[in-house]
Amino acid sequence: MTSRRPLRIATIAAVAVIVIAAGVAIAAALFDPNAYKPEIVQAVRLSTGRDLTLNGPLRLKLSLWPTIRASDVGFSNPPGFSRPQMASLQGMEAELSLLPLLSGRIDIVRLVLIHPDIVLETNAAGRANWLMTPDTTQAATHARAAPAPVRETDASGPRLTIGSIGIQGGTIAYRDGRTGRIATVALTKLDATAASPDAPIHIAMEAAYDGTAFDLTADTINLTEFAKSAATGPWPLKAVLTAGGATLRADGSLGRPADGKGYSLTLAAVIADATLSAKGTIQDIGALKGADIAIGVDAPNLATLSPLAGRPLPPIAQAAFRGMLTGDLLSSFAVHDFSLTGAGSDLAGDATFARAGRRTVTATLTSKRIDLDALLAAIGQTPAATLAATPAAAPAAAPPAPANSTHPPSPAKAGGDLFPRQPLPWALLRATNADVTLTIADLHAGGAEYTAADARTELRDGRLNVAPFAVSLPGGRVTGTLSADAAQPAPPVHLTLHAPGLALKALLAAAREPAYADGNLEVYADLTGAGQSPHDIAASLGGSLGLAMAGGTIDTSLFGTLMTALNLAGKSGQGELKCFALRMQARDGIGTIRPLALGSALLTMTGSGTVDLRDETLSMALEPQGRVAGTGFTIPLTVSGPIRQPAIRISRDATTPLGIVAGLLGGDKPPGGASTDICTPALAAARGQTVPAQGAAPAAPGTNRPEDILKNLFR
Repeated sequence: MTSRRPLRIATIAAVAVIVIAAGVAIAAALFDPNAYKPEIVQAVRLSTGRDLTLNGPLRLKLSLWPTIRASDVGFSNPPGFSRPQMASLQGMEAELSLLPLLSGRIDIVRLVLIHPDIVLETNAAGRANWLMTPDTTQAATHARAAPAPVRETDASGPRLTIGSIGIQGGTIAYRDGRTGRIATVALTKLDATAASPDAPIHIAMEAAYDGTAFDLTADTINLTEFAKSAATGPWPLKAVLTAGGATLRADGSLGRPADGKGYSLTLAAVIADATLSAKGTIQDIGALKGADIAIGVDAPNLATLSPLAGRPLPPIAQAAFRGMLTGDLLSSFAVHDFSLTGAGSDLAGDATFARAGRRTVTATLTSKRIDLDALLAAIGQTPAATLAATPAAAPAAAPPAPANSTHPPSPAKAGGDLFPRQPLPWALLRATNADVTLTIADLHAGGAEYTAADARTELRDGRLNVAPFAVSLPGGRVTGTLSADAAQPAPPVHLTLHAPGLALKALLAAAREPAYADGNLEVYADLTGAGQSPHDIAASLGGSLGLAMAGGTIDTSLFGTLMTALNLAGKSGQGELKCFALRMQARDGIGTIRPLALGSALLTMTGSGTVDLRDETLSMALEPQGRVAGTGFTIPLTVSGPIRQPAIRISRDATTPLGIVAGLLGGDKPPGGASTDICTPALAAARGQTVPAQGAAPAAPGTNRPEDILKNLFR
């Protein structure tokens, strides 16, 4: 008897299945889903306060879970939003539970939205359209009214419950009603499930934003609370977002869900070997107002954050950032007590940013050390393949000459202009107001150390004023001012600079030029100009410039063609530089140079002339002085033509036999063979000082006698 029991149980079960299946088939054959259209619409209206439109016919798919299919479906927006419908769908499928229908309940086991177009938005008052308000007025009316044409159910009308929601394709957009900004996500699929109406909603999404694919999983409020106009407690949110090699984890809550306000969050992101964190609160998450967030970034290599930045970043080592972000992120916010480190450099301080009207930046910045060499080296190592993807800027047309200029720009020369004709970014000065103070304790640039650098920059309504800027050098304190007015059609620029000792090697390195010379260069400048481009400014330049250098070294290959002209080409190499001095007075783009002096162990040279910055040409008369076989000589030269490629020629006077002999016999020397000190007066003139009276030193016994000169020439 016992052996027959399993068989009997299996037989009874099989009969039960057949009976149930037959019942389902009969019920399905007799069931017309279109007859329930009014009840479905009514149930949605009572539960959400919104109108559901079912424009296409309802079809029934036979299965263990009867599925109703609908096409051309719409779900209304509340009044005052950007469009009549919050969502429109190509189609929708709803898996129903049959037994609840007998008691007037619509129990949707799973709802699938096919290619929906959904807009989640806030209105001008900040109210969100995803908050549902049950229609109690309709429920009361339904209780009193005759049941037709809606089927009679209980007094409160048919109830609607949804077990899970799925989305196949489509888009979800978020629109900020205050700013009009729209962000759109293209969906591949989305599933939202809950074990019960009181269980948290679990969301799994595959989508793309701005062409970047991502996966999102999240757990949030339950369906019961979601349907209420105001939750009794905060809505929790836990989410994990992955995109490419990045992972973002969020854990927080929405304190006032009815208003979309009071959001508390903790974020942690990992991108390659970089980590990002944020912890704090936002009072209004829709408008991004009232932020109070601690932010942290740690990147062993800053280049790993290039995908997040949307542009190639330099491989700065050990980059890190810490700071407090407060305020309204779309209008006015501040970064307090921040610190930024990387590549042996650091920066700290406070900054505020305002976007109402013209952008405004106010900051107080300090640094213990800036290693400009390391930063420039890292910038130079930005991946070439990535940079190659950035379209190269087309050559800019030459801008018009300043209004006060009577000299049109000359055609572009071989090798390019010395002063670029491309307009400076004056629009940036007109678009932003700023008040920034920067102090650097130690600045390393070009292998040289500078200390106590500070600058105050004010920018208002296009008027820039950097006054003063200063830095301490081993040779003294460099001070200067810079002003410009971008509000003018031809912006005027004024620069003053007093530098008692700039490291020349550092300046050459910054200009990407070979280290032709080394030493401390003194600069004295008071220059003005006007125009849209550096060329325009140079073409209208006025004021004075003095360059002085007492002591150092020089590579004689710097003299180039001059060495060849003097038949000294074989004597190249580093040599002692006794002095270099230049004084230029400029007016309307023409600079008059007087004096020019260079004293070295190999060559001594004096000269004067003009530089035309309008067409970038020069015309100089030089008098190099040297020694051949122990005998001093002077051969006058002319230097003329483009500044970049001047032509050097022996002057006509020196080409006559008498001129050559006079030069070889030291015809430039004072009577009696005395030598002239060119350095002292030239350095004084370059520095803007009174030029000392020049005296002649007595000749050494037996020097420069004619018989000695001839002997030396023909040894």
